[in-house]
Amino acid sequence: MIAEKSPQIKQAVVRLLELSADEKARAVYEAREKERRDNLARERGAIAKGKQEGKQEEKIDVAKNALLMKMPIDDIIKLTGLTKGEVEALQ
Repeated sequence: MIAEKSPQIKQAVVRLLELSADEKARAVYEAREKERRDNLARERGAIAKGKQEGKQEEKIDVAKNALLMKMPIDDIIKLTGLTKGEVEALQ
């Protein structure tokens, strides 16, 4: 058995058996594990949202620079993917 070769695996198996034997301890473990997974999901969501906001800010910066260079609005729209209203609002 692999648990006999690895002290970490053996410790995990022992802990699993302890938790399985005690209903209350298992419920506490499951609640903690759910909270950990929920926190991880929230963190990943926040990171994805931050990346999206950063991309939008970059598009706006490019559009502002293009406006300063007197680039036509239609070209800025093609360059950045912003809407005409978004580009016009930057003027």
